[in-house]
Amino acid sequence: MKPLTKNGITTLSEFIQAYEYETDERLSKTKKIIISTFPETLLNISKCHNKEINSDTEDMKYMLIAPNTRKNLHSITVKELQVTLKIALKKIETLDVKNKLGIENFDEENIIRFR
Repeated sequence: MKPLTKNGITTLSEFIQAYEYETDERLSKTKKIIISTFPETLLNISKCHNKEINSDTEDMKYMLIAPNTRKNLHSITVKELQVTLKIALKKIETLDVKNKLGIENFDEENIIRFR
């Protein structure tokens, strides 16, 4: 790892770019073996990396919490953040009482009032 960081390679995209421009055949084979250990989807993402756009040095001011909805980080509530994370991690199910329990006339307000 140290030789990579000494050469300025800190991300996978930088490593792939260094591999593409490598002239030493021995180093090229070594880099190819290392690259083959990464999943294909991760490699495809790293090939699309753009240093000017994908920078981690800038301060994040806004967050996309829903499609077409960006909010200032300081005004996002915990509940909004939890919902956004659950959607991103696919932890939210739609309520399907008819198929799961066989209840025809289901009113969500009854559950809310009961709680």
